[in-house]
Amino acid sequence: MADSIQTIRDRVMLDGGFQAACQSYANCNGTSGSIAAAAIIALGGKVLTDIACERQRQIEAEGYDPAHDDNHVHGELARHAAVLAIYAALPDLDRAHASTYGPNHYGSRLLWPWAYTAFKLADRRRDLVKAAALIIAEVQRLDRIEG
Repeated sequence: MADSIQTIRDRVMLDGGFQAACQSYANCNGTSGSIAAAAIIALGGKVLTDIACERQRQIEAEGYDPAHDDNHVHGELARHAAVLAIYAALPDLDRAHASTYGPNHYGSRLLWPWAYTAFKLADRRRDLVKAAALIIAEVQRLDRIEG
């Protein structure tokens, strides 16, 4: 295993990228982190670190752990992610309207799995990071079903 990690490390050593990714992973995870996970994050840079940290925040701060996610068997996590991604692409006026009235654009009302009052937008990048973390949660849920 050390050889493969070393190979990955050699490929991402530009400007201390590997060390920074390992530290970022450890910081968001609150532990020393997994070198394999940190290596993957290093390959993707800041965006994968942000997605990993968001997924960890969803679990720790919101209580959306695997047991919670396993109760959402109708694609709710993926649908939530899809609506966030749709709104990340929309003009500011549509985003402002949705922040007040809930998701109403491009079929998002049909997709949104929660109460309209639960709909909250951040900035576009943050919404996409949250969407990516939700997709990861849904893929993990599907993986658990398949065993």
